[in-house]
Amino acid sequence: MKPLKYIPQYTYEDYCQWEGNWELIDGLPYAMSPSPIRKHQRMGGVVFFALENALSNNRQKCATCVAIYETDWVISPDTIVRPDLAIVCTNEGEFIKTAPVVVVEILSPSTAMKDRIIKKDIYEREQVPYYIIIDPEKRILQILVWKHSGYEEDNDLKRFDIHGQCSIEFDLAEVVKQAVL
Repeated sequence: MKPLKYIPQYTYEDYCQWEGNWELIDGLPYAMSPSPIRKHQRMGGVVFFALENALSNNRQKCATCVAIYETDWVISPDTIVRPDLAIVCTNEGEFIKTAPVVVVEILSPSTAMKDRIIKKDIYEREQVPYYIIIDPEKRILQILVWKHSGYEEDNDLKRFDIHGQCSIEFDLAEVVKQAVL
């Protein structure tokens, strides 16, 4: 007997009916509670501001790119994730519908495994150019860069080539270290 066949599979239509905060990964719901702790929220704000500043410094070449905070990315009918932060360069409406160029996940005790394993696999499969994982407790980050067939780690990266002529430069490691939490 295969127990997996008894696990219900959900879709985007189901997801839209649920109360509270959820992610749906391969048809399985993941509760996003409890809400992020203060250090998580503070780190998110600091990094969001750094991303916005970097984009503003190159606004002429990055006119279509924006930093967004906790917006659903509808990947498929059975997979919807909500990155902590992202940079998108398309105007798609209310939700993200194509792969962001940068995704940032800030670890919480309740989501660390999902961010490091499950979501990493999803972002790699979707070929997100930059996946950044931040641990606010230890003030460290991991920068994964899409190369040819998968992610390679480059934690010293300071220039992010977003698309075409658009690139942003900043020292994210320094931003994370200096964040007042």
